[in-house]
Amino acid sequence: MTRRAVFLDVGAIGPRAREGGALAASLAGRGFVIERLPDGQSTLDALAREPADLLVIDADSPSLDLRALMESLRNDARTASTLVVALASGDPRELPARREIALTLSKPIHADEASSRLEALVVTRQRAASNARELRGDLAQITFPDLLQLFAVNRATGTLSVDAPGRFGSVVLDTGEVKSITCGTAAGMKAFVRLLALPEGSFVFNHRELDHVQSSLESMALGPALFEATRQLDEIARLKPSMPEPWMEVRKARLVWPAAITDRFEREPSLFEVARLLDTTKTLGALLDASPLPDADLLAALDELRREGLIEVAGGTSSGRVEVLDSTIARALAERVANFGGARVVVVVDHDVASADVALARALGGVAGFVAAEGAGSGGDNETLAPVGTLVIGALRLELFAVPATREFSPLWSVFGAGASAALVAVGEADSAALAREVFTTEMSLPVGVALAPWTASNVAAALRSALTARVADRAQRR
Repeated sequence: MTRRAVFLDVGAIGPRAREGGALAASLAGRGFVIERLPDGQSTLDALAREPADLLVIDADSPSLDLRALMESLRNDARTASTLVVALASGDPRELPARREIALTLSKPIHADEASSRLEALVVTRQRAASNARELRGDLAQITFPDLLQLFAVNRATGTLSVDAPGRFGSVVLDTGEVKSITCGTAAGMKAFVRLLALPEGSFVFNHRELDHVQSSLESMALGPALFEATRQLDEIARLKPSMPEPWMEVRKARLVWPAAITDRFEREPSLFEVARLLDTTKTLGALLDASPLPDADLLAALDELRREGLIEVAGGTSSGRVEVLDSTIARALAERVANFGGARVVVVVDHDVASADVALARALGGVAGFVAAEGAGSGGDNETLAPVGTLVIGALRLELFAVPATREFSPLWSVFGAGASAALVAVGEADSAALAREVFTTEMSLPVGVALAPWTASNVAAALRSALTARVADRAQRR
């Protein structure tokens, strides 16, 4: 299908004035027919004669009256539905007629990345037009913010549902205005930030009329909400390197805290909230879920209290064993297993590692929910092919079965991996995992986690976590 993009960028000034040309060239490489026009009136005339899939405007033209142009576009039935994208050097929030613009690209732009986003917008809009009641897609192809902007410009009414690894959320829209947002137990801006952080997942939009209660809810202004959510995501990204993983427990290091901290509770709610919630030990994920306050504020408070020596990380569960999955992802995986089968993990063990079976059994013994099979880890010769044990995560039971990592045993990997949820490859060095990773990922589409010796509860749990979380993502995409 031929796609047409009209560019109104002649007359733009400044050091980034040529970026429209680079974007046009990149779109042309994706099969778009490009037309570049010198002014607003000729653009309106061209769009009235022949509709375009995309109108790209460089807002850095001093002669351009963007508000008047957008009003003329929307007031003419022939151009009212044109998808508009703006290139801007300044603050996008200051653009006139901001709500009428589907996407604002802040300069400097990367032409190929921008053209990929624009193509995804056009494709998604075409799919929406071909199915008036329901639209399905993948967040790997169009980002969540771009998707919301598209629905806002199209004045869509209905519910957008998102299914991603460990995250299930929904957005209710009323003629393009956001009425409510949920993500798991979170709502409002807190849920919005979590949904914006999703790099992958599937979405479904169902067009429907809202009931009276939903229609009467106060709207969330999408533009300001996106900027605030982006600010919070930047703060979360800054804090993340110093934070424990969501499944790790945090607790108070002292029973009595100094007055210099407690005196701030009234004016700094996040400090008080963290202190209140940690009257009992909680995983980081549970702490964030238990409060309506923004995740960024809670993490900032937690980081300060940790640096003051008032909070400590418990490394795993209160029993000292390391968690593999938090409860949300575990529930999602249990649902996938119930629907698709695969309550097994095939463990490929490198017997060139000294006392490999014993070392692996000890590492798994530090993983929360692991119960060793009878005789596992005894070091006997009967463990060439053997059950390792059971990993219990909530309602989920995963059987672990071990096979050797050597090439002569590779035909058995597919036998024991058939119908499995994931593979754990425990090897002495990274190169030793190459063959198993290729067989499982390429030939069997099975997610693989790799643990390098010396094996510990932490690195084995991390390998399992990586593989099982990938399985949740894979099943979400196939639904």
